[in-house]
Amino acid sequence: MRNTPFLAFSTGKFDGNVLTVYTTHLKRNYIRTNGVAMSDQATLVEHFIRHGDRTTYVTVLTDPVYFTEPLVRNSDMRRSVRNPEAWLYACEDGEQIVGRPDDQVPNYLFGQNPFLREHADKNHIPLLASLGGADTMYPEYISKVKSATDAEALARTRPTVTGPPITSRAVDPEPHDGDIHVWPVQGNLYLLIGDGGNIAVQVGENGALVVDTGSGKLADKVVAAIKKLVGDKPIQYVVNTSFRPEHTGGNVKVHQAGSDPSLIGSFFSSGAQSFSDAGVGATVIAHNNVLNRMSVPTGQVAPTPSEGWPSDTFLQGRRRKYYNDEAVEILWTPNAVTDGDTFVHFRRSDVIVTGDLFTTTQYPVIDTKNGGSLQGLIAALNHILDRTVYKHQGEGGTLIIPGHGRICDEFDVAEYRDTHGDNG
Repeated sequence: MRNTPFLAFSTGKFDGNVLTVYTTHLKRNYIRTNGVAMSDQATLVEHFIRHGDRTTYVTVLTDPVYFTEPLVRNSDMRRSVRNPEAWLYACEDGEQIVGRPDDQVPNYLFGQNPFLREHADKNHIPLLASLGGADTMYPEYISKVKSATDAEALARTRPTVTGPPITSRAVDPEPHDGDIHVWPVQGNLYLLIGDGGNIAVQVGENGALVVDTGSGKLADKVVAAIKKLVGDKPIQYVVNTSFRPEHTGGNVKVHQAGSDPSLIGSFFSSGAQSFSDAGVGATVIAHNNVLNRMSVPTGQVAPTPSEGWPSDTFLQGRRRKYYNDEAVEILWTPNAVTDGDTFVHFRRSDVIVTGDLFTTTQYPVIDTKNGGSLQGLIAALNHILDRTVYKHQGEGGTLIIPGHGRICDEFDVAEYRDTHGDNG
């Protein structure tokens, strides 16, 4: 089994002279032959068939998002003993285009891409035959090709607002089985999934620091999962990356299940007369705008019970903690998805928890009513990328826990920014 960021997750088995390799968790990419996009739900089956010094290589690429049929390709290779390590090469970080903003992505408007005809011209086939998809496998498609114009072919590449809505065939990556699933991430960070938004938990000798608490529907199971990770240590801190319900719905129960021993000491040192409630419940940390959104003026009904409100807030910049022998930074990103979004950087573990600033399951949701903006989101993503370091070819290194979806790295965040940002 190979398990590296560049090669995704692969398992193989021999059947006689045939090695078959199954690969999942591929990065989003493009098929070079015709420019078709490939999603991160694509799976690859490779067959290596040995015939003496020759190997036949057959690949079957399946993608429920972009492909209507599997893409099958094959090639023949001959064994060579020259340069056995020629595949090893140095890959260092560096400026690619000096003077151009990182979030400016070259692009072509619909119908203006000069490379759209590349595959058709190279193989001397009509453009519609290149863009026709699985229909081109059947004989009756020849009649369509003979009478079709380039304009009709190009129409297949344009978005349309007519006709029935397009339903994605992608598999929902988030579990809905009523359980909380725990995944080790890196360092002393864990990911809890199953209750709406992702939950991150840092554990250590001091206790647990929790980032976001899910929707609250499975809050008891979330608390049980955290306590299993932290043992007899307290759930001391909760950080909310925003006020959105899928990230704060479990605040009350997680707060009630925890305690903050540091507050007991502060009450003794201050000479306070009453400290019966000191340290009862985990301390909830967030930007002050999160508190403003979760509470309301006196006389109105708040959307969140007061026990779930942040009690430790800050106004700008960042809030810092040193917890479980690790520097933890909570960094505000003004006017991104909302006006109170933060992301959390665990510096020793090298893990960043983004909240809804970045997700892998949906398009960005910009809450303009509550202070969000597209340019603010792009700035937030650039801020996150300024703190990432990749291991090889933009992958590995700093790991990212998104608000929804799978564990990611720098490559995924950059692609999300470039795909959804304002590319001029």
